[in-house]
Amino acid sequence: MSTPAQRAEFTVNLDRWQKAVQSMNSLVVDSSAAVVKASARRFVSQAIKWTPPFYREGYVDSRTGKEAGMYKLDAEYAQIGEVPNDKSVGERAVVAGLYKLFVPMSRDWLEAVVREHGNPIPDLWVKWGSDRKNIKNATVVFTMNEAKEFHHERWKRGVPQDISPRRRELGGPNIRLIPWDVFFLFQQREIAQLGHMKAGWLAAWDEIGLRQAPAWIKRWKGQPAIGRVIDNRLGDKLAPTIAFSNSAKGIKRIEHYVGRALKDAAANLEADIARMVKYGVGKSGVFRMKGA
Repeated sequence: MSTPAQRAEFTVNLDRWQKAVQSMNSLVVDSSAAVVKASARRFVSQAIKWTPPFYREGYVDSRTGKEAGMYKLDAEYAQIGEVPNDKSVGERAVVAGLYKLFVPMSRDWLEAVVREHGNPIPDLWVKWGSDRKNIKNATVVFTMNEAKEFHHERWKRGVPQDISPRRRELGGPNIRLIPWDVFFLFQQREIAQLGHMKAGWLAAWDEIGLRQAPAWIKRWKGQPAIGRVIDNRLGDKLAPTIAFSNSAKGIKRIEHYVGRALKDAAANLEADIARMVKYGVGKSGVFRMKGA
């Protein structure tokens, strides 16, 4: 049974962004539309860049010599889908994410155990390689629908944690046992969804004249449920505006990335303002917005 789609809403701090646009607009009296368009282009570029999946380059903590838990994004990878690469990173993330939720096992074995002990499996010690594991209060999902329902409900409760290989007990509310065949089908389904959140920005991307997106993202183009341009008044010389949305499934989870996109785009505008104050509008290598 299908249910009506729910609209995810969140807010980000626009103060710095709006101040930067207003400052730029005061310097470019005759180019309000160019200011708004270029500002929108910068934001959309940053939003797509920070919408998963994206490539992140790990770095080593100079104090400890160990790989740090944080990441930096190489500045040259500001455009979408070009990195070595966003798609492969997404595929690996899908697989890793599923292994946080599911423990794939032989279907024949799971069916035999469930017949004998019931589902959930109450308490059973099994040989696990050279070790032993305690399958305790472990629920088995045998179908794609069961796997999808658990996956959806588990993510609503927050980002899943890794299942430690040293963990002796398998079970509880946060993981499910699953036959290998269902696990692989579910994995393929999730990988097939890659790019849909990035694609939520494509309507705006095309509207303001940015370049072609990669095929794995562009395949989602044209689906109004993912994203759209709500209003484009860039031709209005007195009050040019553009409004667009990204309503792709899962977009609520990246609220902090959208805030980061606004912050980065505002920082770029502020840098342009500083150059324009120092050198003037239109000087070579100073102001890239003219004619945008």
